[in-house]
Amino acid sequence: MRLMTLLLLGMFGCSEERAALKGLDAEDTPSNASDTGEVGRLDEDAPAEEASHWTLSGSLTHTSGVLSSELSSLDIEIRSESDAVLCSGGVGISASERLTELPDTDLQVWWEIRVASAPEGSCLAGELEGVIGGTMWIGLGPLHSEIEAVMSDSVQELESGDYTLGSVFAAFGDESQPVWVFGLAVASASEQDVGETTGLILPDGQWKFEGIYAFPY
Repeated sequence: MRLMTLLLLGMFGCSEERAALKGLDAEDTPSNASDTGEVGRLDEDAPAEEASHWTLSGSLTHTSGVLSSELSSLDIEIRSESDAVLCSGGVGISASERLTELPDTDLQVWWEIRVASAPEGSCLAGELEGVIGGTMWIGLGPLHSEIEAVMSDSVQELESGDYTLGSVFAAFGDESQPVWVFGLAVASASEQDVGETTGLILPDGQWKFEGIYAFPY
């Protein structure tokens, strides 16, 4: 496992990510603009800085390891070296396929996904191909020791609630590229439904995830 340690973004306990996790019990609507009307936002007040890195968050909904493209979505923020948000927006997943061969022993489930086009008028429209490309791989696994160590206080708080914690992994480019463990994934108790016949220890349902590590732009 190769952990991306280039850009540590900060802890859930003192950032926007905590607010996102507090909404776990609420009904979540994917960020796909065709469903929500959400368009990528360009921060007009941000200083004229060059993009340095980008972050990935979103939600993944699966049943017995089969990902629901319609109920899953990705949120992307492009940031400067000073961590100012230059562009942010949501995109849907147009297609997905579960891969039975796992590229890392820390993974429980691994999907090849095709990212939908950015909505018309979104600041992501000219950036998405360079950031993600058309295809990427994403997966879930048990809480990784590196993520747990970085977020120890927040993990303890979440574990005291009705949540199952895991880690989210990704790869970009082609299958020869490294797999990165980059964030925390959380499912609420109301979403849990462990499939006894699938071999998965991660429950079915919606997993919300937030990136703790950023990817270089």
